[in-house]
Amino acid sequence: MRRMLFWLRWSARDLRRRWLVVCALALVIAIGTGVAAAFGSLSEWRRLSNDASYTMLGMHDIAVSFDDTRVDRQRALAAVRQIPQVAALRSVEGRLTMPTQVDVSDRDGTRTVLPGRIVGVELTTPDGPSVDRVVVTRGSPLGSSDAKAPVAWLEQAFAQQFDLAERGTVRIAGGVRVSYAGWAQSPAYLLNGQGAWLGEPVQAALFVPLGVAQRLTGETDQINQVLVTLAEGTDVAAVQQAIDQALRAVVPEAPATVNVRSDNETYRILYEDIDNDQKFWDFVSILVLGGAALATFNLSSRVVAAQRREIGVGAALGLRGPALAIRPALFGIQVALLGVLAGIGVGLLLGWAITGILDNILPLPQWRTPMQVGVLAKASALGMAIPLLGIGYPIVRAVRVQPADAIRTAHIVTGGGRLGRRPGRLRLPGSSIGHLPVRQVLRAPGRATLTAAGVGASIAVLVALLGMLDSMDGALGVGEREQTRGGSDRTLVGLDTFHPVADPTVAAIRTLPQVAEAQPTLRVPA
Repeated sequence: MRRMLFWLRWSARDLRRRWLVVCALALVIAIGTGVAAAFGSLSEWRRLSNDASYTMLGMHDIAVSFDDTRVDRQRALAAVRQIPQVAALRSVEGRLTMPTQVDVSDRDGTRTVLPGRIVGVELTTPDGPSVDRVVVTRGSPLGSSDAKAPVAWLEQAFAQQFDLAERGTVRIAGGVRVSYAGWAQSPAYLLNGQGAWLGEPVQAALFVPLGVAQRLTGETDQINQVLVTLAEGTDVAAVQQAIDQALRAVVPEAPATVNVRSDNETYRILYEDIDNDQKFWDFVSILVLGGAALATFNLSSRVVAAQRREIGVGAALGLRGPALAIRPALFGIQVALLGVLAGIGVGLLLGWAITGILDNILPLPQWRTPMQVGVLAKASALGMAIPLLGIGYPIVRAVRVQPADAIRTAHIVTGGGRLGRRPGRLRLPGSSIGHLPVRQVLRAPGRATLTAAGVGASIAVLVALLGMLDSMDGALGVGEREQTRGGSDRTLVGLDTFHPVADPTVAAIRTLPQVAEAQPTLRVPA
């Protein structure tokens, strides 16, 4: 016990004597460990956050969409409720979603006309719909008492992008003014505003009570969507097939598409991108850990080299190799512990910062970032192993040399090798002082290689991150240019269904005095 306390006190003295090196080593280990822990947790954090957000928003298990037509609400809901698995239906609600144009004015008075949607929802609970909930983030809450109120709630991403007030008025197609009472989120629009990648503008979605949507669109008692949630453990595929058969029998005149949750584009993108993005972050973590390892090896070898004389004196006094290795080994262990403990803090801080960035890019209703013990344990193990490996090799070399050689200066013992003698044979320009850096590099090529590799790893991380950000910025710029190509006065007109090119509706748009040129297009889902 006394011997152990003696070694600890001696090692603590080494820590105090070389506190700058200790701080540098601990910082390098902390950065490597923290980055590995934070980046390694991203996939699980995103998956937990997606699950929590969709649970909070009550996303549908099955969605029925009537293709380019509307049906009577009672008939559609009755058809769904007559399937054999009716006991498994937790909630069944109808919706009316219609395209429109939305004219908004931001706080600077700039007017913008956007493609939008009127989303009519059934207010079946005191907090609004129970399926694909509309969660109010700002303004007055939405509830069953608003069933007949002529008021809307703006989709949050759309309202934020155009810096709209918390309450106000917008105009929709036909010049109709609609008052809104706040901002809201819903599962179908979690990626709203991210369409610039594909040249698609933000959707100006207005959530209104179903009755109000029917009055605004002239579709009395009509819906074009049915959303269903199921009890836990239900065979979703069987219910999907049963609903499809029931609709074909009850409303054969209205073709319908019956999709499950995984068919939803927003849902699929949010989950499929997790594994793809994690590969990139794993690559960045490897680069950072590699740079940390190289820097640790370099600094650790310098610490052992500084103790070379003391190791030689100990060997001359008769101490064996294991006893000589205790002191530098304890130094490495203590530095590793300090680095790992600091790395936990770095990981938590970095995770908090990354979550804030992700929340700005993708404002989910809930973000869950619990500490991932398994990932942290792996990162901590690497943080412990790196300095121990870095200090182990020079310790083995130091204790295996003869005491007389260990006491003498290292480059005198080794003679510098062939590389160390080569500058003397070369006619280099400049003075002898100018030759010193070249001689030093050639005298200790391993140390120079470690330094260059560490700097190279840092540069590689920097270039990779800047390249990614530059690519993202370029893609967004292309999307924005595509969106506004031809001038800011370009307007996209969405029709209610498919029309022939020579249709009177298309001709009427072309002949408007305000229209200089009109180009018909066809957009179909793929």
